[in-house]
Amino acid sequence: TFGVNDPYGVSWTANNIVLTNGAILSLTNNPSMPDVNGAGNLVLADSTISVSVQSAPYAAPVTIAGNLTVSGMNVISLSGVGLTSGTSFPVIDYTGTPVPTNNFTLILPPGSNGYLTNNAANTSLDVVVTASGQNLAWHGTYDGSVQLTNWDINTSENWHDTLYTPSKYMQYD
Repeated sequence: TFGVNDPYGVSWTANNIVLTNGAILSLTNNPSMPDVNGAGNLVLADSTISVSVQSAPYAAPVTIAGNLTVSGMNVISLSGVGLTSGTSFPVIDYTGTPVPTNNFTLILPPGSNGYLTNNAANTSLDVVVTASGQNLAWHGTYDGSVQLTNWDINTSENWHDTLYTPSKYMQYD
């Protein structure tokens, strides 16, 4: 596993990047620039790119000046609070011939749905998020002077989102 997470907005620059045999490249998206900036080619063979998506706008976490070559089954795994239904963003930006998406498995957080697409116009492998789950934590709430401690589904606003807004829990959402 190799992680790139620079809080100061500095990209990791490399020439050719080769990930094989279960290798994992772990990234946190930087909205204004790529986390990995490759001057050469990117080769993925039975490997994983894991990205923690924090916010929009979305710069491609991996940008390469060369070709993207894939074989075997590769995984694009996304987590974080920046995944919003109806958004599309690049994961790998490359120069060269588009690659088929059938060599990839997309893993999204629970309650989220989406798919990978090859954006031929932008030469990028993009994620399209079609549904995003609720990012909630159970806290209970007060109804007048009585604390509601029910852990229920679609009834009590005992859950809070990341902005601490009371919400109802929806099963499988």
